[in-house]
Amino acid sequence: PDTMDINILQREYRNMELNRKAFAEESNLVLRRQQQSLDKLRVENEALKTDIATLQMKSALRPVASFEQKKINRIHTQMDKFATQIEIERSRIALMEDQIESLRDKIWGQRRSMGGVNAARENQRLVEKQVRILENRLD
Repeated sequence: PDTMDINILQREYRNMELNRKAFAEESNLVLRRQQQSLDKLRVENEALKTDIATLQMKSALRPVASFEQKKINRIHTQMDKFATQIEIERSRIALMEDQIESLRDKIWGQRRSMGGVNAARENQRLVEKQVRILENRLD
């Protein structure tokens, strides 16, 4: 009966360790994807800022004709649209950062609930000690 209990405990321990590893890998994958999305959005944001600055500089250099004024108005409309998109992306970035933080908290909570980094090793050591004690009693 004691050997069966030890085998069951060892099997449960292996299953818990596999579940922990799978959860950690999945969480890291989600974090990497979200970080890549954030990086991409930041690059796009910088490109839009550069385009806007270039357009503003060009329009400030000389007097404007009527057809140019229409073009400027169109560009300003696009600029407003891009500014709105930038704000939307900023809010998405903030949301993703919150999600990343939440996932990190979940990972740490999972690690804490499992007893920390050395919990598996410590549990194994305790099981082995119990086995030795039981074996000594049998002798």
